[in-house]
Amino acid sequence: MAEKTKNETSVLQKLQQARVMLQNKNLKKTGFNPFQKFNYFELGDFLPQINEIFNELKLYSHFNLYQDKAKLVIICTETNEQVQFTTPIQQVKENAKMQDIGAIHTYSKRYLYYNALEIIENDLIDCKDNSTQAPKQQANKNTKTTQPTKQPAQQKAPQQNLISTEQRETLINLIESAGINLTEELQKIKDLTTDRYDKALEYYTKLVFDKNLK
Repeated sequence: MAEKTKNETSVLQKLQQARVMLQNKNLKKTGFNPFQKFNYFELGDFLPQINEIFNELKLYSHFNLYQDKAKLVIICTETNEQVQFTTPIQQVKENAKMQDIGAIHTYSKRYLYYNALEIIENDLIDCKDNSTQAPKQQANKNTKTTQPTKQPAQQKAPQQNLISTEQRETLINLIESAGINLTEELQKIKDLTTDRYDKALEYYTKLVFDKNLK
């Protein structure tokens, strides 16, 4: 390891500087989960800005996914000093699909950057607020409606568009890992269609990470 001179800044000092620089970027959430109706940061919302900041401060970051954890290493290229951030992950089954592995990879990487760069994330709060207010809003809409609208039976989602048994089991495993009420969540995914599966997968994977980070 190279010796640090008086003019060189430690990796922790540079990381703190990067946090301040990033918070001045006014990041915008472009991700939206229609399953629970909340906005969230996608990697593309902050990773390009982080790369620019790290390049300016001469920092390098490296992400790795292991069997039981994920790790983010940030290295100062001037001193070779490094700081590591880790998070436990849900163990991937041997027969897991790349779609499921990709969800774990994306969320673990996202959360490690959240932790390292102190990115404020209130998705879970937003989600809970929306989920409790939605029934009341729907009830108000129903009471205001005096003229019944035509709703042909064919508007119902075709049976073949429902998620598969394997996909449902994946969601159930995530629900159980998150420690939330299984009975209530089963009602939510009862008639879940394939076009909403990815968002549901993201949502429940997020809840598992939220639990592990506590």
